[in-house]
Amino acid sequence: MYQPDRRGDSWKRTIRDQRQRIATMPKKMPSLRHLLDDPEWNEEVWTDALDMAVLQTELTYRPKVREWSLEQVLAEDYLPS
Repeated sequence: MYQPDRRGDSWKRTIRDQRQRIATMPKKMPSLRHLLDDPEWNEEVWTDALDMAVLQTELTYRPKVREWSLEQVLAEDYLPS
């Protein structure tokens, strides 16, 4: 969940590290590449990520739709605003 008041170095490091891990997955396992373009799989991943974020942050707000595109989320220099 986007929490602008909690944007610390640790937060940025976590995002960078996770993006790097995601970026290497299709290279290591090319058969997974098609999943990034699969809307059903993306929806499942989004729902799982929301569930994890709610548990970790104890927030009650859950966006009804994804607020950022997959391209934005994976872009090296993108941070939510």
